[in-house]
Amino acid sequence: METDSLRMLRQRRADLSGRLEAVRTTMRGIEKELRQIEAGIAAMTSDPIAASGNDASERSAAYHARLAHPDAQHMTMKQMIVRALAERFANGATANELLVHFRQEWGRLDIARTSLSPQLSRLKEAERIRLEGRVWKLNEADFDALMGDELPLDEIGEAPAKPTDRDEGAATPSHPQLNSQSSTEGGGSA
Repeated sequence: METDSLRMLRQRRADLSGRLEAVRTTMRGIEKELRQIEAGIAAMTSDPIAASGNDASERSAAYHARLAHPDAQHMTMKQMIVRALAERFANGATANELLVHFRQEWGRLDIARTSLSPQLSRLKEAERIRLEGRVWKLNEADFDALMGDELPLDEIGEAPAKPTDRDEGAATPSHPQLNSQSSTEGGGSA
C-alpha cells in the first residue's frame, strides 16, 4: 500500500526529472549556439580553425603563393595591375582575370572586385592602361619601360599598401596626373 508521502515523493521525482530533461535540451541548444559563435569569432580573428574543401585548398594555395612572391604582398593595387599586365598578360586581361591572378599567383585573397574597378579607372585616366572592350591593356610606353626596367613599379603613383588595404588611392608627388586624379575623386591619401 502506497502512502501519501511516498506518492508525493514519486510525483516530485517525475516532475523534477521532466524539468531536468527540459533544461538539458535547452543547454544542448545553447552549447550548439556557443560553438557556432566561437567558430565565427575564430574566423574573424584569424584564429586557426579547420578549413575544408575548396576553402582549404584556396587558403593553402594562397599561403604558398605568398611565400613564393613576398614582394607582391607589399605592392599597391595599382602596382599589381601594372605588373600583372606587363609580366603575365601582354595581350591584356579582364578585371576578373586580374583578380584570379592576384589570388592564385600572388596569394592576395584580400583584393575585392569592388576595390579593383576604381583603381583600373584611375590608371586609365592617368593613361597608364587602356580598355579595349572588356580587356585592360598596358599602354605601350609603360610596357616597354617596365620590360626594360626603366620604370620601377614604385613610380606607378602611390605609396606601398599593406596586404589588408582594400582601396589604395594615394599618389606620389612625382606623378601630378595621379595626384590630381586622387584628390578630385576623393582618394586623397590612404
